[in-house]
Parts: sequence; C-alpha cells; structure tokens
Amino acid sequence: MTRGDAVIANSQFTADRITTIHNINPDKIHVIPRGCDADMLDPAKIDKHVVAHLRTQWGAAENHTVYLCPARLTSWKGQDLVLEALGTLMRKQKRARIKLIFAGDDQGRSDYRKALERMITEHGLTGQVIFAGHVTDMPQFYAAADFVVLPSRRPEPFGRTAIEAQASAVPVIAADAGGFRETVKTAHEGMAHGWRVTPNNSEALAQALIEAYEMPIMQRDEMGLAARAYVAENFTQARMCAQTLHIYQSLV
Repeated sequence: MTRGDAVIANSQFTADRITTIHNINPDKIHVIPRGCDADMLDPAKIDKHVVAHLRTQWGAAENHTVYLCPARLTSWKGQDLVLEALGTLMRKQKRARIKLIFAGDDQGRSDYRKALERMITEHGLTGQVIFAGHVTDMPQFYAAADFVVLPSRRPEPFGRTAIEAQASAVPVIAADAGGFRETVKTAHEGMAHGWRVTPNNSEALAQALIEAYEMPIMQRDEMGLAARAYVAENFTQARMCAQTLHIYQSLV
C-alpha cells in the first residue's frame, strides 16, 4: 500500500486507515470509490413478472415488507443482529407481515448457520426467514426487496452492496461505520437515502426496521429514487474507470 507512486483507496475511510497505519503522505493517496453497473440495476429494466414470481417463492404477498440481507453467512456480516432486531419488531408489531431474505451461502460455516436457525426458532420467526443461498442474479433480488439491511459488525472498507441496492432504488439500513458513512446518506445529512444505525446494536437496528416498516409506500419509493440518483452521480463503474485511468495517465 505504500510502495506505489500513487495509492488508490476505495473510500475516504480506507484512505484514512492507510495514512494512520503506514504514516505516509496523504497527498500520495487518491480516493476513488468503487462503482456499480447502475444501468444493469435499473429497476425499470427488470421483468416485473420475474420479480412477482420471486416474491411468490418467498411467500411474500403484496402487503408483505421484504427485508433483504445480501452477504455471505458469517458473524462479521451481522445476520444474527438482524434476527434479534426482527424479533423485537415482531414483539412490537405483532401482526406485521414481513419476510427476511438471507442472500448468500455459509461457505462452510455450518455452525453459524445452525446458530441462526436456532435464533429463528427462539424469536418465533419460523416461516418468515428465507435462506436463499448463493445468488447469481442479484438485480432481481434487489428489485423484489423493499429494503436492504447491511448490519456489518466491523467497518466495511467500502461495502459494494450498499450502492448496488441504492442503484436498484431500494433504501438501505446500514451500520454507521466505515464506507457506509460515505455511501448511505440519511435525513440528518439532508439526503434521505436510508438509515445508518449504531453498529452491533440490535435495538437501534430494530428501531430502523420498524421505521422502515411503518413508512408509507410513496415515501419509500421517493427515498429509493433519491438513492438511485445519488449512486448514478457518484458511484458508477464508468466514473470509477475514468478516475482510475486519469491517475494512470498522470503517472505515465
């Protein structure tokens, strides 16, 4: 990270870490956020029949709220926090119609999955949580979700799923740490694209889940469109590539 004539960091969070740990001149570091294919993730280009079929497979009716947690199954990604928070939501909203989708496999961490399955039973969430396993067509999953939940226990250097979800016009509920602070803007910052909550705090996460559940559909859709516009302006692959090539050319 320190030997190059230029160092490219994928977020300001990463840049600050490099500067602190390696004590190098910050002028040497260039922040170029990761990008996504916003065109491919455009919800207007996703077949609505496919989305409807996917929700049917999940047992999600039109009046269900679907939370999607896209990440490999590991304690770092905080799936257990989501289950605790969802249990709180159900105790407070006893008639809530919800589905939680875990999109990602355990990659051999079977003990963690078994622990999650026990939590589902303990919190009375049987039938409300779907393990979708490894997913190859994420645009469809994003399009079928109402909210995306990213409760990482440790700071994400960037966190690409946050911009993918927002490019799909889906509001995000993320941990208030790492790269998420740069990609998920809240009402407190004058841009309501989603929520950032205290990391490792299931009560704070539950409050955000409840606020999302109670949000009128029109307001949710407006939030999603604002999030998509923010990503289209700041976090596209084209922008990332152009900025990277500019640095290469300046060094040549």
